[in-house]
Amino acid sequence: MRNMIKIEIIRAFNNRSLFYSILIGLIITISHFVYYVIPLSNDLDKYLALNKPMMYPGWLFSSWIGGNLYNLHVFLYYLLIPILAVIPFADTFFLDKKEGFTNNVFIRTNKKYYFISKFLATFTVGGLAIVIPLVANFLLTAMFLPSMIPEVSSGFYTIDASSMWSTLFYTHPFIYLICFFLIDFVFSGLIATIALAVSYFVEHRFVVLITPFLLYLFVFAFFNLLGAISLAPINFLQPSFSRGNIFIIFVETILLGVTTAFIFYSKGMKDDTF
Repeated sequence: MRNMIKIEIIRAFNNRSLFYSILIGLIITISHFVYYVIPLSNDLDKYLALNKPMMYPGWLFSSWIGGNLYNLHVFLYYLLIPILAVIPFADTFFLDKKEGFTNNVFIRTNKKYYFISKFLATFTVGGLAIVIPLVANFLLTAMFLPSMIPEVSSGFYTIDASSMWSTLFYTHPFIYLICFFLIDFVFSGLIATIALAVSYFVEHRFVVLITPFLLYLFVFAFFNLLGAISLAPINFLQPSFSRGNIFIIFVETILLGVTTAFIFYSKGMKDDTF
């Protein structure tokens, strides 16, 4: 099994699609840095020159792409998470079936090893494709804006006393962000595995790639209509979203992971031909 996992991971990281996905994400996050962060940094000296003791220049945690809800780049990036997560590797199971690669694999190894390895590889690169551009944006922003401990009275932040992990954010903001990077990695990776399950039921590669995005949009619109915006992943995946709930995030993550893993593995083990 270790060899099968190694093979699939190598295939995933040698896939040009992973590079393209990360590149698209970097274009969005670096554009945010250029059009939003750099102008702020240019005004920092003027801001501090006001010489008012109560002025607070803590812009890092409110100005990077995950710290600002009211920016076009932010909305665009979190809207495109399903596409960026799927592009790297999620369609390879569909292609493996279509090209007969799975038949050759099953002759040489146990079927379950292939399915487990494919799921893990798809999950891993899907999560990385989302987190890497976010981390890059944060590091670039940290080079230009101060990283002072967030001050609740400053008015810069959307996180309030009722927000998830608000105490952690205002005392250990770096740990808070690491936790959200982990959440985004796991959930985005699982979004990519939706394409694996869909591959059994469709005949076209494009449908495999677009289905996770359409489901993501449907969930977003559905919960918006119900007024339950905290249930939509496009919202709770953002570190600056003030109405997040760890129980909701946990439940939706488990449901997504269990559903895609069950369909992909169980149907694959039952099917005799590919």
